[in-house]
Amino acid sequence: MPPAGFRGRTVDPQRVDRAREEYAMSISKKAKGVAKTAEGKTKETAGKITGDKDLELKGKAEKTQGRARKTVEKGKDLLEP
Repeated sequence: MPPAGFRGRTVDPQRVDRAREEYAMSISKKAKGVAKTAEGKTKETAGKITGDKDLELKGKAEKTQGRARKTVEKGKDLLEP
């Protein structure tokens, strides 16, 4: 027996599949953002240790890109029904 709120309702299987795909893509993109942030942090730290300002700045830029990507994906999740 279905839950009380779902009695008499039909579910479109294509809609469910599409929602699953979008959710998986969102997680994948968030993971890429986290990875980019970690990579940037590593480069930034390496630049500080070695005294290489260019590497440090590249690291900061990558870290910012990763954070931005993650934030955009979080925003998309909030806006989707």
